[in-house]
Amino acid sequence: MRKIIIWITGALTLVITGVMDFVYFPRIEKNTDGIKAFDMNSFGYPPEQAQRFLDLIDEDARQLYLKKQLPLDSIYPFIYTTFFSTALTALNSSKATKALPGILFTFDYLENMCSIKMLKDKKAPTKLARFASTMTLCKSLTMYTIFGILGFKFYKSKK
Repeated sequence: MRKIIIWITGALTLVITGVMDFVYFPRIEKNTDGIKAFDMNSFGYPPEQAQRFLDLIDEDARQLYLKKQLPLDSIYPFIYTTFFSTALTALNSSKATKALPGILFTFDYLENMCSIKMLKDKKAPTKLARFASTMTLCKSLTMYTIFGILGFKFYKSKK
């Protein structure tokens, strides 16, 4: 049963990632002079960049972000958390390591709430933008850590 959950949630994680990265974000970022959407700045962004993005994004792109991308991103953490948790359990990870998907989930949801607030208000107040940027950075670093652990554990299990 565990393998089935890993395969299904892994496939869904890839499909959702593909839709967001190759369908929604290119359309959202179409008229932003190369400024990436909040979620796409893995290592964070300054408040001025967040405001510039909000100033440049057109109404159709803003609505796409609010009404399609972010709702999809609200179910995405449930799916990848299940995938990562099940995979880490299957590879006999420590309790601390098994906690990482839940931590990632929290960073992603906090990031999303900040994005919604900034997109609805069309403003990126300094404190909110810094917090959102920090959540994006923490989310990215946690996800990279999980990938690294999974890769290492998988490699080690095949020896």
